Amino acid sequence: MKKVILVIILSFIGIAIYSNSLNSAFQFDDTPFIVENVTIRDLGDIGAIWKGVLPQNSRFVAFYSFALNYYFHKLDVFGYHVTNLAIHIISSLLVWWFVSLLISSPGVKDEKLVKYSQSISFVAGLLFVCHPVETQAVVYITQRFASMATMFYLLAVCLYLHARSLSTKGFSRFAGFFGSGIAALLGMFTKEVTITIPLMLIIIELMFLNPGKKFSDFLEGFKKGNMWIFIVIILLSIFIIPQQFEFSVKDQLFGEKVSNSHDGDIITFGKYFITQFRVAATFIRLLFVPINLNADYDFPLSKNFFEVRAFLSFIAVLSVFIIGFLIRKKNILVSFGTLWFFVAFLPNFVPRSDVIFEHKLYLISVGFCIAASSLLYKLIRDQKVRMFVVCFIVALFSLMTYQRNRVWKNNLTLWLDVVAKSPNKARGHNNLGAEYIRRGKYDLALVEANKTLELNPGYYKAYYNRGIAFYNYRLYEKAIKDFKKSIELNPTYHDAYNYLGIYYFNNGKIDLALENYNKALEFNPNYVSAYNNRGMIYLNKRQFDTALSDFNKALSLDDKHIKAYYNRGNLYYAKGQYGKAIEEYNKVIDLDPGFVEVLNNRGILYLNIGKEDMALADFKKALSINKDYEMAYYNIGDLYRRQKNYALAYEYYNKTISINQAFLDAYNSRGELYFQDKKYDLALKDFNKAISVDPGHGMAYFYRGNLNKVLNNYDQALDDYDKALETSPNNPEVLYSRGELYDLLGESEKARADFDKVLNTSSVFVDTYYNQSIDLKRENKDELAISGFSRVINVDEKNADAYNNRGNIYGKKGQYDLALADYNMAIKHDPNHAKAFNNRGTVYRVKEQYDLALQDYNRAIELDPAYAFCYLNRSLVYSSLGKYESALNDANKSKMLGHGVDPSYTDHLKKNIKK
Repeated sequence: MKKVILVIILSFIGIAIYSNSLNSAFQFDDTPFIVENVTIRDLGDIGAIWKGVLPQNSRFVAFYSFALNYYFHKLDVFGYHVTNLAIHIISSLLVWWFVSLLISSPGVKDEKLVKYSQSISFVAGLLFVCHPVETQAVVYITQRFASMATMFYLLAVCLYLHARSLSTKGFSRFAGFFGSGIAALLGMFTKEVTITIPLMLIIIELMFLNPGKKFSDFLEGFKKGNMWIFIVIILLSIFIIPQQFEFSVKDQLFGEKVSNSHDGDIITFGKYFITQFRVAATFIRLLFVPINLNADYDFPLSKNFFEVRAFLSFIAVLSVFIIGFLIRKKNILVSFGTLWFFVAFLPNFVPRSDVIFEHKLYLISVGFCIAASSLLYKLIRDQKVRMFVVCFIVALFSLMTYQRNRVWKNNLTLWLDVVAKSPNKARGHNNLGAEYIRRGKYDLALVEANKTLELNPGYYKAYYNRGIAFYNYRLYEKAIKDFKKSIELNPTYHDAYNYLGIYYFNNGKIDLALENYNKALEFNPNYVSAYNNRGMIYLNKRQFDTALSDFNKALSLDDKHIKAYYNRGNLYYAKGQYGKAIEEYNKVIDLDPGFVEVLNNRGILYLNIGKEDMALADFKKALSINKDYEMAYYNIGDLYRRQKNYALAYEYYNKTISINQAFLDAYNSRGELYFQDKKYDLALKDFNKAISVDPGHGMAYFYRGNLNKVLNNYDQALDDYDKALETSPNNPEVLYSRGELYDLLGESEKARADFDKVLNTSSVFVDTYYNQSIDLKRENKDELAISGFSRVINVDEKNADAYNNRGNIYGKKGQYDLALADYNMAIKHDPNHAKAFNNRGTVYRVKEQYDLALQDYNRAIELDPAYAFCYLNRSLVYSSLGKYESALNDANKSKMLGHGVDPSYTDHLKKNIKK
């Protein structure tokens, strides 16, 4: 029961001191290893996870754990941090168990150590859980590599010790050895540091399990009893070591590398080896005095062994080793803790581009915790004093850890801390600049980029960052120069190609944009932004299938990529698939409720399908997020204009222009309102303003042309129409208006040419006006409907339906001659137009020209024998002619076909038949 309480206490301390880190952002290598790593997106694709994003496969287990996190948590950092913290707490419990096993082994004969076994081992676990040097391995998610490898390392040695203990017999012994081997194997495929497990087990055998034996006797004993254990260990080492490092002695040990730890340094094996003694000295200092922790040290290489810092570090490290060795009989745990430090440190002698990182201390620090906990109980005899010292150290370390976690809160806090501690290192300044860019602080980003290039003129990412800052300041020439310089320094740098593509796309150089997006995808086939950006090109080219493929690919790589959903929504909108477009916009709003552009677009879509209340709600929601969002004001103005609430329309157009005095559409729309209200001077002023803002804006010329036509400034109107057509040669509105003006001026050939061009290039124009006119006819807006049908007839002079419908309106108004003229034209262009015959017959009937009426009704029924209304009309003619039986037959036929017939009419016919 006591142990359970202690487990709870240790776990609670771990949770408490890391509680402020559970929502810390992804940092540093978290981006390539987790955020942008598509190989972890499919939990079942073991092959992809095995291959991973690193050249070696030695981290498969850690990457699979990231895949599990992604499966359950996607890119929510909380789940990743909880996993890291759980690993840390388990490792702390394993430290506790490990020390307990060591003390209970034959090698520990110190009665005081044995007496306080549980206290010493628990304190070791406590020190491990709260030590500030562990923060990088716990809070920096990617360094689960280090923490998980340490967990498996500790589990392997614990299970081995457990199996070797005298009290364990039979299957339990086998299970312990087997479990130890599995843990070692898992560790070796988590991070390379576990490569020292075989050596560590030999030391444990010599110091704790075979105390006092000579090495030769030790080997002889294993030949007799436990040879198979070492055979397994050796075989594991033989097969796993090459796998860990893709081991090539020449490349790994003697190949030159550029140092990431100090700008300008080139790593050679000799320099790296010497420098590692300084690293070891730094680690020892951090274990005892964990202050000035740094995520990215500026650590220059030592040039030779007798360099002062290198030589003194070597002496200090050697002294620690010698002391640890000499006191092995007086305090075996301190001695073993010291040896643990050095054995765990050994992998650091294999050259890496980063000379020093604090997460490498995670495994190494186990030795410190073992030695420190033992030393506390050996040196401090008074139990109360000892308890006070332990509590003080744990409290101090816990507070320091909690404070250190704040540095890891986000990229800004992290890199500000790095720059403060490594002011002359380029990487810190570059990464701080990148974070300023993400936050839109381009002035500060420029400062950091320039500082980076001052420290390291060949830092290609700094040119890219500076290019983005220049781009956002609209210093495009400087931006392009920096992007190209970045590519010159690193021809495979996909981010620079992508941004070049953005520049070219925004400047209408579509082919160059496409070329650069393709380059970006060539060097990074999983580049989400490049797929999205290339999709936008295809969308603008109306190559919908290709665009959709790119947007789908982007979303398969990142199912929370807001812009890809947004653009896919725009694609569906362009295709007229409004339901699908709304679905995509809804997804964007779910992911980012503050995305005003998508609220605006969804509002426009609602407006187009007649859901004006929902449109207004979206526009106003956008304004609640950004009170200066001019597009929302403009669209609300359009909505009120559609509702004929012109006062509010003016108000919102005015607000739009007050925010953005270069908003062309707002000038045009307000100008149209002024034109409608016959405020011609104000309308002309708005159209002129739009043209002054953008002399190539064709629609402003079109609107001004319409105004000049009304003002009888025909030459100016023609000139405006011509300029409008320069920018949009096939615009049906402009062509029609110019054709109308030519017709007015008596230039019928030019008018016909314009009308024919409208018909040939835009059938939508005819359909739109025809459908609008039908709606106006239903609403009894006769003059507007006649105008609309006339427009259709001007363009499509053979449109029988337009003639027929316009004739109906003339007939309703009693303008029978005009009605007859239209029905005659309808029948001329469509001799089988049953409705036109019926309608013309009705005019003849009203004019009491019954013979002509009967001819037309007969022809209509011949064309459409089920034309119920025509039977009733013919019945009326027969009745007027006194042919009551024929009239009754037609009335009954009409009723049978579904047209309602007044019973009083049929009664009247029957009475007349009887007479």
